Amino acid sequence: MKTLIIYHSKTGFTKKYAHWLNLDCPVLPFHQAKSMDLTTYDTVVFATYFYIGRITKLKWLKKQTITHKIVLVTGASPADAPDVPVSIDKNFTQGQEHYPVFYVQGGLAYDKMSILDRNMMKLKSNMVKKSHGEQSAQYKGVSNSFDACSKDALLPIHAYLSQLQSIKKQPIIRR
Repeated sequence: MKTLIIYHSKTGFTKKYAHWLNLDCPVLPFHQAKSMDLTTYDTVVFATYFYIGRITKLKWLKKQTITHKIVLVTGASPADAPDVPVSIDKNFTQGQEHYPVFYVQGGLAYDKMSILDRNMMKLKSNMVKKSHGEQSAQYKGVSNSFDACSKDALLPIHAYLSQLQSIKKQPIIRR
């Protein structure tokens, strides 16, 4: 199984996870991979992030002709947050091919954000402060930078890829 990992990272959390996957295959940033011929790969793991509820560059991935497309999405929300599966589903319209999607919590890095993104997060932080209070977990989760990356969060995607690998290695029995 010929695999490629492509990552699209804004503040570094997605890049970190892409390299942590450690699949003994090439790991390329999106800007290098977007013009490549990907048909030589059986599997592409596309690591990207949520931005205002959208999985960034997903439209590009949907256009690619690859046997196995796997999406690894990072975001600031905890993996068990109820809005995560809802946000993932909103990125796939009815009747559209849905790929295996794995979500992992990354973090927030205000120092690496653009001015526009910092201002949007400040507005969100103020709204959360008003509705939930300054001591709430929601407010603490959006008001400061943090890194919640964990190699253990990659265990489900590793299990999926191992299963995919073992299926590909099984001999074809002709009757």
